[in-house]
Amino acid sequence: MTADALHPSVWGAASKHWQVGHFSAAVQRAATMLNAEVQDRVGRHDVSDAGLMQQTFSLDSPQAGRPRLRWGGDDSDLTVKAMCQGILNMSQGVFSAIRNPATHSTDDMARQEALEQLATLSILARWIDRCELVTA
Repeated sequence: MTADALHPSVWGAASKHWQVGHFSAAVQRAATMLNAEVQDRVGRHDVSDAGLMQQTFSLDSPQAGRPRLRWGGDDSDLTVKAMCQGILNMSQGVFSAIRNPATHSTDDMARQEALEQLATLSILARWIDRCELVTA
């Protein structure tokens, strides 16, 4: 797998840092961009990171001013249910365990670890692209 085959938003945000060997910065920038894209998509700039993901992918019904992103399909389908739960869990984990350490640490990470983290951000971004906006 090559880094430039990642989701365009992830690679677009990370590439300049990646090319000069600043791998933690590449991961942090890609996560920050993904956060901003979700904020824009749901029209929420009052919450970010894991909290944004928890609210955006919550399995609860949307509320006024708090839309949801949902995996498309029949809500009774087991795969749809699994994807909704999985995206909720993974998105929170990504922002807690990938974005936060990349943002708050002064240490750079190894190239391979950074590539794996960017790949995780990439699949999450692809799933988010496939989600539908559900409003109250």
